[in-house]
Amino acid sequence: KLYAAVNSKSGFYQIQVGFGDYQKAQNLKSQVDIDFPGWYSKIEFESPTYRVRLGKFKTKLEAERKYLEVRKKYPDAMLLKPESESKS
Repeated sequence: KLYAAVNSKSGFYQIQVGFGDYQKAQNLKSQVDIDFPGWYSKIEFESPTYRVRLGKFKTKLEAERKYLEVRKKYPDAMLLKPESESKS
């Protein structure tokens, strides 16, 4: 499944790079910040795991282009679409 709904109300597309316990998420975020400097990244806690997410993309096209770039380094990455769109 390519798309998953994001639980935030951000209205942005995001790329989930990976998830795990807090330490794993911290390590992954550090690596992501090196691989994609200047991109917005964050760790979100969704019980029981921490998820590392990248980007705040306004359009599906931009998100898909960035997603292809991210998958070269992180093949398990998932493209997340805004919650508002997933309800339509």
